[in-house]
Amino acid sequence: MDGVQRYRGIDRQYTVTRLQPFTDYVFQLEACTGVGCTTGKPQIITSAEIFPEGQGVPTFAFSNDTVVVIAWNPPAVPNGIIVRYEVLRQENALSARKRRAVSVSGVIVVYATNDTNKTDFRYVDIGLKPYTRYEYKILAINSAGNGESDWTAVETKQSSPVGVAPPSVNQVDYKTLLLTWTKPAQPNGIISFYFLKRNGSIMHQGKELNFTDFDREPFTVYSYTVVACTGGGCTESAPGYGRTAESAPEQIAPPVMTVLSAIAIRADWVKPVKPNGKLCFVSLCISCV
Repeated sequence: MDGVQRYRGIDRQYTVTRLQPFTDYVFQLEACTGVGCTTGKPQIITSAEIFPEGQGVPTFAFSNDTVVVIAWNPPAVPNGIIVRYEVLRQENALSARKRRAVSVSGVIVVYATNDTNKTDFRYVDIGLKPYTRYEYKILAINSAGNGESDWTAVETKQSSPVGVAPPSVNQVDYKTLLLTWTKPAQPNGIISFYFLKRNGSIMHQGKELNFTDFDREPFTVYSYTVVACTGGGCTESAPGYGRTAESAPEQIAPPVMTVLSAIAIRADWVKPVKPNGKLCFVSLCISCV
C-alpha cells in the first residue's frame, strides 16, 4: 500500500479494489481516539492469480526433414506461478506445386512439462513428415487458467521419396517397349525429375511418367528401374521386366553338306546366331541345278 490511506471511518469492513493480480500488499490498521492513534502490526497478503498474459510465440532453433526444435520463454506477465507449459501442434499438408497449405489436421498437445523454473525452454519434435508445414503455439498455465501464444509455422525440408513402384513394361513390337510408371506414394517434396535405368545404366531423364524404348533386340528381356528425385534426395524402385516380341531369325549359316554315296548326301546345320524367338521348326529345301 506504500503508506497510502485507503479508508477512514468507523465501519469494520472495507474492500480494496483496483489492485494488481498476484502482487504482495502490506496492510496496517490504525485505530484512533480523541487523544491519539495506535498502529497495529503490518500484514502481508498476495492478490489472487489470473491467467498469464503476453506469452510470446515459439521460435525454431533447428529443423530438417523430420525434426523441429521449438524454443520459448515465459510469458511477459505471468500473473501467478506458472505450473505447466504445453506445446500444441497442427499439421498442414503442402501443395506439390506451390509452397502453400492445402489441408489442416487437428490440434494436438505434443509436449507438456511441469518443470517451469527456468527462463528458456526447448522441445525436440521428432518423427515428422518431410515437406510439411507445422504450426506450433505455447500454453502457459497457472492456477487461474492459461495464456496462449499465437500460432507460428515452420516447414520441414524435402526428403527422398518413399513408395516408388517399379515401371510397367509393355511390348509394342519386336524392337520397341513402352514403359509407364506412377508418382511415388509419398513424394516427400516436389519431384524434380525421374531417371530411367535399363539393365542398371541410366538411359533417360525427364518429368513425364512414360517412355518408349526403341531399337531393342528382338525377343530379349530387359530390366528397368525408375529413380524419383526431389530436392532432398532420390529413391530407386525395384526392377520391372519386359521382353520384346519375336521376329524372324537372323544370321542363318548355310548347312554343311557331306556326300555319303551316289544316292545320299547328309546335311548338318547349327542354330541361327540370332534366333529372335523360340524356333518352331527348321526347313531344308532341295532343288536340282
